[in-house]
Amino acid sequence: MHGSFDRSGETVKYLYHRWGMGIFLLPGLLLAFVVGLLITQPDIPVWISEAAQAEFANNNPPEVGPPVVAQPTNTQPTKEARALKAH
Repeated sequence: MHGSFDRSGETVKYLYHRWGMGIFLLPGLLLAFVVGLLITQPDIPVWISEAAQAEFANNNPPEVGPPVVAQPTNTQPTKEARALKAH
């Protein structure tokens, strides 16, 4: 029973060691990828700039006129109209 506790400590140390290297390796690889991409494709900043300008080209909202309220229609005939129709 005591042996399983000793092994769990070793496992935790192994995981910390393994993840510790990954924490520094992953951002470094990501940075190297982005720098390599910018070197091989120098048009990317231009694409990003054009996309941003196209997205925010018109910051003025369209002019909206006064609201128009719909008038209700009288679709049900009144009692008088029904009485006239019956005759």
